[in-house]
Amino acid sequence: MRARSRVGGTLRLAAVFLLLVGINVYVFFFRDNTSIKSAMRAGSIHGKKLAKAAEAKGEAKGAAKGGVSEKAAAAAADTPAVDDGSLVVRGRMKGHNGLFAALAATKLDSKEVAAVVKALRGKLDMRALKPHHTFESRLDPATHKLRRFSYRVSKLLSVVVERRADGTLVGRRLEQKLDTRLMRVAGRISGSLTASLAKIGVSGAVAARLLHLFGWDIDWYHDPRPGDVFKVVIERQFLKGKPFGYGRILAAEYSGKVAGRHRAFYYKPRGKNAKGDYYNERARLIRRQFIKTPLYHYRRISSRFHHRRFHPVLKRRKRHNGVDFAAPPGTPVVAAADGVVLSAARAGGAGRAVLLQHKGKIVTQYFHLLRFARGIRAGRKVRQRQVIGYVGSTGLATGPHLHYGMKIRGRYVNPLRMHIPQGRMLPLPERARFRRVAHKLARELSGITVASR
Repeated sequence: MRARSRVGGTLRLAAVFLLLVGINVYVFFFRDNTSIKSAMRAGSIHGKKLAKAAEAKGEAKGAAKGGVSEKAAAAAADTPAVDDGSLVVRGRMKGHNGLFAALAATKLDSKEVAAVVKALRGKLDMRALKPHHTFESRLDPATHKLRRFSYRVSKLLSVVVERRADGTLVGRRLEQKLDTRLMRVAGRISGSLTASLAKIGVSGAVAARLLHLFGWDIDWYHDPRPGDVFKVVIERQFLKGKPFGYGRILAAEYSGKVAGRHRAFYYKPRGKNAKGDYYNERARLIRRQFIKTPLYHYRRISSRFHHRRFHPVLKRRKRHNGVDFAAPPGTPVVAAADGVVLSAARAGGAGRAVLLQHKGKIVTQYFHLLRFARGIRAGRKVRQRQVIGYVGSTGLATGPHLHYGMKIRGRYVNPLRMHIPQGRMLPLPERARFRRVAHKLARELSGITVASR
């Protein structure tokens, strides 16, 4: 009786095993829309089954996970059909060492790949390729020769290579044109400038530009007050009738109880190599050598420049050769001016510290950093407002803050009281033309109404 029971159990187990094998065979070899098969096709080159070609034998397998598989030619045959009957292979640059390698992964022969790269010369900067860039190849299903190749640089720019009737490949740039219109916005400060602009539907990117634009004249932590007025005339961009982004700020104004009134006008001088910049009503450059603070956002000034400050860690009176800005850990710290990195290393009680050398024998110090920004090391040039590190509490610090110090010709000065020279004046021949432009933009600003509180 027990022997029969064992035999019956074995037969049932065998039947279940055969059923599972049958399901797997069906999934892997006969069914085309299973999630397992879709997962096998995932990768940087992918697609669905092409309409059955006479010469095709069986299904082609997709790319392996994480990149283009060695069977990319099969992947090309397993892509959706298009109107001209081409095989379509799509991919992205991530994981490829250059465009040549990405094209070679589609199983184009080396001569074809070289011809595509040659056709792109002068149309695509090979040094500017990014991992997120995508490309598409359309191939002849019979010969596997390229019919058309397109490389998408951005939403506005693609570069295309097409085969002519004589067999040669020719490249061209396809640029989408934006429709630009003037946009006028105004409001009152309620909270931060960013929050105030968001209330009237303006992007945070515009707020960041305004913070930068007036950052030489306004201390954005101390000066703004509720009810202060801001006005902006900016280019609004549209793509095919839909909002796309923002162009240049043409004119801006901030009027505050503490900050006073500040205006900025965009102006591009005449000349082939001239660059546009922002000037005040007196034709003086808004931009200065130093910004007021190396942090855009901080909670408070926790300690000021002082000759005999009580040190919270050492518990004794000690000279404080800088200003401490309390801010959340990880807050970006920016260079106060153009300069060269003197050092970026641990410095005892200063913790992780960056020292920058500037023109005029000026050195700025940034102490207690959580970490340094990528690429910041001795000898590197930095630009004003470039991120050099992040707020931390390394070294002798009771909490997260930035110690900002400044030396002029070897002597410590209070960075908050340092006299920052005004920007240069426009050359005399440009001033009359500038005044005409500024007068027109000033009328635009004056014509913007601000809702009462």
